[in-house]
Amino acid sequence: MKINLYNALVKPHYEYGCAVWGNAVSVKLKQKLVVAQKRVLRSIYLRPFDAHTQQLFERSGIVKLEKLTELNAQVLAHSLWHDVAPEALTLETKKSAIIQNTRSMNNFDIRRLNNMKLQSLPAYNCLVSLNALPNELKSTHCD
Repeated sequence: MKINLYNALVKPHYEYGCAVWGNAVSVKLKQKLVVAQKRVLRSIYLRPFDAHTQQLFERSGIVKLEKLTELNAQVLAHSLWHDVAPEALTLETKKSAIIQNTRSMNNFDIRRLNNMKLQSLPAYNCLVSLNALPNELKSTHCD
């Protein structure tokens, strides 16, 4: 019952937030979100405030914020790669991230983005995530 409440009331905010913030969230804010997620998980299972949460995450099937951010970035990058992302996002990403295919045609060239200011953009996180995917997943086209 409590997991259903989490899925209805908390999870959508984390999923939407990960898609919007990407890598642009400050470390301090990201830490507060992680602590809040763990606090909710402990309250679901009636555990003390200092209990470890790894087993609780596994038991509940709740995805940690870090992995959720990574997953959303990969899904968005896959959409960008196959030109099925929303047009406004595609144009903004191309302007800010200078998307170019590399010689292998399976990775984005992000060498021009190697400065801290550009690395905080959600677009950068998406491109790095796509480059990390296996080639079989990159070539899979979802409609």
